[in-house]
Amino acid sequence: MLAFFIAAIIANAFIVLRYSPTNFYKLHRYDGQLLYIKATFIGVTFTAAAYLLNAYFGVVDGILKSLNFEELKIFSESEHRDVFFVFFLFSVSVSYTYCMIERAILFSRVLYKFRTVASISYYRQMVKILLIHKILRDSPLDNLFFLSYVQNKFLLITMSDRKVYVGRVISLGEPNESEGPDQEIAIVPVFSGYRDKDSLTVTLNTTYAGIDEVDDVYLVLKQDNIISACEFVESLYQKLSNKTDD
Repeated sequence: MLAFFIAAIIANAFIVLRYSPTNFYKLHRYDGQLLYIKATFIGVTFTAAAYLLNAYFGVVDGILKSLNFEELKIFSESEHRDVFFVFFLFSVSVSYTYCMIERAILFSRVLYKFRTVASISYYRQMVKILLIHKILRDSPLDNLFFLSYVQNKFLLITMSDRKVYVGRVISLGEPNESEGPDQEIAIVPVFSGYRDKDSLTVTLNTTYAGIDEVDDVYLVLKQDNIISACEFVESLYQKLSNKTDD
């Protein structure tokens, strides 16, 4: 009995943390013992919910009767093991159904908000953007990358080696259990250059494409190597460059 409950708790925790979008994108915020406590809490919650649903609706008994339990006994040693096995499957189905309902609700929100005719992959991307925004808006740098990703804003990004890139963010990495969706970013570069080691003035000496052109060239940057970022305004850059030359 205890083994089936423990297995149900572990399985439910995995399903919810993996297939629930809101939980999956926040998973990197938990670490060490806090992650174990979070997973245990989720597993216990959904196992308890399945237990209460079964107690009220008699789901397990109904399944056993519909399967002709006397003839289809899975564990011949004990009748109770069959009951616990069916309960395990029922609890897993409860957590999986929750994840599917959550995905359907998020998909419906995106459909209502954008109201455009597009492919399913587009709406899935919009769901991802909606969830990522809630996570990244707490950090000014993360929020800047997100705005560049959504609104095609061009950024001036300074790296730890004083290399400078001007471009727009076209992709945010997928989160995992230890890092968020911003550990790596992909940009379409327009210019690149460097910062002077003494004056820290920016010199852009390489052009990849026009500011309004679309190019297939992209760069992947690790956020750990990014020192600073700001919105790039070409007219302001030209004005500041002219003042520096004078």
